[in-house]
Amino acid sequence: MDEVVGEQRSAFPFDVPAQEARAVWVDVRVPENARPGHYLGLVEVTGHGFRESLKVRVTVVDATLASTSPLRTAFLLWPPHVCRAFTGNPSCPVDTQVHLLKQFHRLALSHRFTLASAFPRLPEQPTWDLPDYDTFDARWGPFLDGSAPNPLPGARMTSLQYLGPATAPDLADFQDEARARGWLRRSFDYVGDEPPYGTTWEAVAERARLARSAAPDLRTFLTATVTETESHGLLEDIDILSVLVNFIDGTQPPYEGNQRPKYDAFLARPNRELWLYQSCMSHGCVEGEPPPPENQPGQGWPSYMVDRSAAKARGMQWLTFRMGATGELYYQTVGLLSTAWTTQFRFNGNGDGTLFYPGLTSIIGGTTDVPLPSIRLKLIRQGLQDSEWLKRVSDAGDPAFARRVAEQLIPHAWAIPDDGALFERARLKLIRRYLELRARER
Repeated sequence: MDEVVGEQRSAFPFDVPAQEARAVWVDVRVPENARPGHYLGLVEVTGHGFRESLKVRVTVVDATLASTSPLRTAFLLWPPHVCRAFTGNPSCPVDTQVHLLKQFHRLALSHRFTLASAFPRLPEQPTWDLPDYDTFDARWGPFLDGSAPNPLPGARMTSLQYLGPATAPDLADFQDEARARGWLRRSFDYVGDEPPYGTTWEAVAERARLARSAAPDLRTFLTATVTETESHGLLEDIDILSVLVNFIDGTQPPYEGNQRPKYDAFLARPNRELWLYQSCMSHGCVEGEPPPPENQPGQGWPSYMVDRSAAKARGMQWLTFRMGATGELYYQTVGLLSTAWTTQFRFNGNGDGTLFYPGLTSIIGGTTDVPLPSIRLKLIRQGLQDSEWLKRVSDAGDPAFARRVAEQLIPHAWAIPDDGALFERARLKLIRRYLELRARER
């Protein structure tokens, strides 16, 4: 059955050609009322002329992870890409967008991350289609307050991008509405992207100062380093700096080595946050150019590419903990959704900006079109769970242990291991330590 509406689909049975192999990903969700202990199960695989049984052992510990990850996330989504994938037209009606985007929000929250910009928009209208805030609240409030149905009860969005017009009255109106409805602390205005390339520094300054004057309690968000931001005289106007992993602990000047101490003064200011993000620079942005020299077997940058090792997609959240960051940005999740089954090659990477698949009934069967998660989303969810264990050990009284485990696993931002077993062993260390610390409190 699919994860969104629970319909039986056509995934099984399937054929495996001679001399080939197929993998099956199985999610196991432990009920909240399950008693701690060891559970044994049996998986039977049958085919023409064979039957195999696989023993499965699940250990349930006396702890429950939160439905909402403590690591804030803002994974972005451009609705016209969803429209094109599901209807063939990037300008599908708002009601259709609402229906589809609610499915995407549900699936994202069940994987512990937030689609911060997944609200109806049209190609010719980059701002959100917002008839009024009461309508917005009726549609999206349940995802923001945790009342929307979800396999993780109470899962709620951890971020909300302001997508309204860049005018003082609109910004002020949003601030007032977001404050009244309990969204303001999670909201941000994205004032610029990777200046001077995505946005000029002059445009960043203009937008940031507009937001500061019109909506002083709405947090401003910028993808840039603290060095660049300070050199342009904008540190006072930025609340959240999202920094590329290649620039927080890099291999090339001017960001060679661990840059994290340079952010201490910025973070000492009230309400400031450091977020991280990864990009095509993890694999090389220009087609034909070799990948970064540090991308050797057993190491390399965090990556959400299809053909990178699975562990690379789980390392990002460990790195945010290592660097004392409180959030993660990802620039796009549906960039090539309409062609995801055949090609996702974008910015020189397979899967760059595409983390979902279109579950059209013509492909997966059933009667309802739904979004499907990639295996990379499963791995990102594992990383978010890992980050919660790191935080739990820290909050329970042993931050040095949590940091040591993280540093042993990921000594540098460019040294994400390829061996998933290393991640499992590191997580087990954290779980055992957390249970020890909690037992001492009793």
